[in-house]
Amino acid sequence: DGDDVAAGSMADGEEAGGEDDGEDDGEDGGGLEVGDEDEDEDGGAAGLALAPMTDVEGAEGGELGGGSAATSAVARYVYESAVAAMPEDVELRLGCLRACGEVEAGAPIQAAIETSLRDSFGDSAAVAVALASLPLDRCAAEPEWGSAHAAALRAALQSLDASLAAAPSARLRDACVAWVEAVTQREGLPPATVVRMRKKGLQLCKAAHAAGEASPSVYQRWAALHFAAALSAADISGLLPDASEPDAALAWRQLGGSDGAHDGALQLALSACEAGAIRHPQDASLACMRLRLLLARCGERPTLSDLAHLRDPLHEVASALRGTPGALCVWRVWIEAAIAASDSTSQPQVVLAVWRRAEAALRAESAPLKVLLAEWLCRLNLSRARELRPALLRSPPTPLRVYEALLAHESAEGPLYGKSVLQGASADRAGESGGVSARCCVAAELVALFERAVSEHGDDSVDLWLHYARCHLRQGAFAKASAVHDRALRVLKEQLHSDFVTRYQEALRGDAE
Repeated sequence: DGDDVAAGSMADGEEAGGEDDGEDDGEDGGGLEVGDEDEDEDGGAAGLALAPMTDVEGAEGGELGGGSAATSAVARYVYESAVAAMPEDVELRLGCLRACGEVEAGAPIQAAIETSLRDSFGDSAAVAVALASLPLDRCAAEPEWGSAHAAALRAALQSLDASLAAAPSARLRDACVAWVEAVTQREGLPPATVVRMRKKGLQLCKAAHAAGEASPSVYQRWAALHFAAALSAADISGLLPDASEPDAALAWRQLGGSDGAHDGALQLALSACEAGAIRHPQDASLACMRLRLLLARCGERPTLSDLAHLRDPLHEVASALRGTPGALCVWRVWIEAAIAASDSTSQPQVVLAVWRRAEAALRAESAPLKVLLAEWLCRLNLSRARELRPALLRSPPTPLRVYEALLAHESAEGPLYGKSVLQGASADRAGESGGVSARCCVAAELVALFERAVSEHGDDSVDLWLHYARCHLRQGAFAKASAVHDRALRVLKEQLHSDFVTRYQEALRGDAE
């Protein structure tokens, strides 16, 4: 089926890309080996279980302070009693395990506590990650990476493998891949160890896919691990999109480059995303990552023609996500790509055509995309922007930020006005040449924009009404400013009246001065 095809293409691609998921190719100074399933567990932990306590004083002739055996016996008794009293308290057991690691006498029962945790909470991803993290956490006080850290990392990977072997699940595999990614970002990690940990992450992703237990997050990390290897970057988190954060939906330009390693890694990453899309066709974050990688293949500054061949994949993804919150993220990726094209300002109708398709698909939910289009329109000359902005404003709702951007553009570039109109700076004092009689009205284009803005946001935006009134005050049109004042008090929510009146009076005094 489609999954088999995707998996096969990825396996072939990985070999071509130089990422060997199962081989360890060299020493890193610490002797780290990953993916070695034949390595024995530390101290035979898998077979050790806590035996019931019968005689706490049996060790060392009843002298509790006489040796480590007696101390261990007391520790075992306390632990067993605590577990019997609170059998479902995971943090209690983990706390006991951490405490045992801080004293030499606690070593004999550490393995037993680990076994009891696996037996009681074997399906808990949080427990598996906590157990894997313990060895490295104990080395946190040593800033320089050395043999102790390498040994701790081996123990951590053994713990992770033991958890996966005992109770594999989609949630556990997801947590393990995320943990490996986090380890690669540890400060001071030797480069060779970073490479080996990436390989371990790739192994875990591949195994999760083969088992049919790979979450969308696993596929994203699989793709990012491939690409990060080509970029020689330890931190892959920046390559992972987050559909809940629209401003982060498109970071594809950071994927730049075009050498052989880059192209090979890009293809491997795309293969991972495509395999994930088969399993999770309605996951927005995975879909966005796939689109970002497709855009990266177009180069850092593609033209609109370069993007044309991506319409089919875009519409395929957008159709799969229709009616879900993720659809907005996908259309945002596409509109940002069109705006970023090198010829977007010379072919604005092409960009607006993309917007019209997004608006038709999203309807009222398309409002956040208008902010992108407004900011882009403000990069055009004013006459061109005036021609195009009706297409943006014809269908409410329109966010206030859109009107703020367009009003600022109109006032800065339009006749007779400077930036001070919207910023509230004092301008055109009566004593200056020309006086107020030389500028007796606000331009029609600016008035039309203000009227549109207050029709949508007049009930809750004090700033908008003040800007409108201030424009008239700057022209000495006090009657018109007063009319705006009266309208504001009729439209604004009652709890905003006091703020508006106070600030309007301040504006009057400022102009009088």
